[in-house]
Amino acid sequence: MGQTSMGAGAGQPRPVPAAGQPFTSRRLVPPPCAGFSSAFWSAYHELIPRAPGFEEREQIYLLYHYLNHLNLFGDSYYGQCANILSRLTR
Repeated sequence: MGQTSMGAGAGQPRPVPAAGQPFTSRRLVPPPCAGFSSAFWSAYHELIPRAPGFEEREQIYLLYHYLNHLNLFGDSYYGQCANILSRLTR
């Protein structure tokens, strides 16, 4: 199950609809600063193979991360956003 919140007055956790289980690939697309090694990714994908479309979804998830940072921290993230958008729209 995804994240939960406390129900109004009941004291029982309830599911939060927007916090469901994402694709395995989404869970494992870390922010670029996480610094996982290529050996880590090789071992991970031996256990859990990439689903069809993984590479494109990975770029979309990274774009989401960079767009959030562009919104929060300003223009220094514009270049990364523009590069990913350019690759996705070719």
